[in-house]
Amino acid sequence: MDLITRILFGLLYFIIIWLYYFFVNKKCLFISGTNLFIIFQLIFFYGTLFSNLDVKRSIFYFSIGIQIIGIIYYILGVYLTNKYYQINIKKAYDEYLKKDFINDFNKDIKILIIFLALISIIIGFWFSFNYGGNAIFKLINDYFQGQKELASKYSELRASAIYSDKYLGIGYVRQITDFIFPFCIFMFLFIPSNKNRLVNRTALIILIFLSFYFITLTGRRDPILRILLMFILLIYPKYGLGLYKYIFNFKFKKKFITYSIFLVFLSYSIFTLISSIRYGGSFSILSGIKYIWQRLGIGIAEEHLEIMDFFQNEPITYGKSWIEMLSTIRPGHQSGLDNYIHMVIFGSKGSAPLNIWESSWHNFGLIGIIFVPFLLGLLIQTVSIKLLTGRKTSSEVVLMMLISIQMSNFNEPYSFFNEGVITYFIILFIIKLLKKRYRFSYRFNIIR
Repeated sequence: MDLITRILFGLLYFIIIWLYYFFVNKKCLFISGTNLFIIFQLIFFYGTLFSNLDVKRSIFYFSIGIQIIGIIYYILGVYLTNKYYQINIKKAYDEYLKKDFINDFNKDIKILIIFLALISIIIGFWFSFNYGGNAIFKLINDYFQGQKELASKYSELRASAIYSDKYLGIGYVRQITDFIFPFCIFMFLFIPSNKNRLVNRTALIILIFLSFYFITLTGRRDPILRILLMFILLIYPKYGLGLYKYIFNFKFKKKFITYSIFLVFLSYSIFTLISSIRYGGSFSILSGIKYIWQRLGIGIAEEHLEIMDFFQNEPITYGKSWIEMLSTIRPGHQSGLDNYIHMVIFGSKGSAPLNIWESSWHNFGLIGIIFVPFLLGLLIQTVSIKLLTGRKTSSEVVLMMLISIQMSNFNEPYSFFNEGVITYFIILFIIKLLKKRYRFSYRFNIIR
């Protein structure tokens, strides 16, 4: 594809997103799961558009085409959801920011959160012991000792979490260490600071470092970025929920911001170092931006162009692939399709999950490219609207935001299980039951 054609396609996509921003999103800057999906697809589209991978022209045009069609129908789903609820999302966000905040972190919920945190710590250390320690920590240690062939060692370490002779239940462990434990930490931020202040803060700092250790156990870099994104969107007032002013007291906020900047910088540095090892590049602070672009944009886009090339010779499964993936939820079962694709394309053990466009096409053809993103737009925007118009309680706001963010990773129904969406809904259901059962004993702390 020549440069002029690429620019024209890029301009077309930009116009579509521009129309969405002004006429559907009403210039709202809130980064909900709905808008996060748009942002991810925007990066992926331009990564595909300016990819230098040598593939057939038909594959390139096909990939660009289904992304444009899919995003249009996704936006249509969001638009119809707004019409159904008769809502202006910008006004809803502004009204949300003005609402009274209800800190419902009372005795009952505190017991639940502590229980979940303890279970998470036990499972995390159990997995670490059986897996053989933290893969990223091992890699960093080897890097500073000057060892060679770290890229292949890194790949072997990651693969051993899934393909080890010893079954470790990595999918179930991830639900606990990657989703439940971070939720517990977010909730601990809202512990009233009038009692046991030093104990609470010390415990929180310990839990944060434990969480960082657990989410990096198998060498995956994505959870680092995802947890940071969740944290920023929960506390930041302009693009997120603005909950920073309800965390501890005013005196601690300056320290909290300092600690937060340190954690962000530490996580970014580790992500950059691991990426430089994997891709064989240089390690510097600025190079991290390139690696993030490579991970979210052009690098991942080129991988998926190869996957799309593979699927051109595969028949439509009419939902069979989705059903097979759902069956892998059972203990001891692995995804055959993801593993098979990785082996065929990259020649090694690993997982090559499909994105929403490949998955929709492989299962339903052009109908899937139309209806799957359309239904996702309906669903994810409904969650975003419920978040902004519901009660502004600490537990429900945090959970609904996490659900919204994780839904933006959708590629097939299985991802709702694998990416923690169902797990968060279960926790939300339990908390609602607790509130309903003990509604007369609750003492909410309303903050204006």
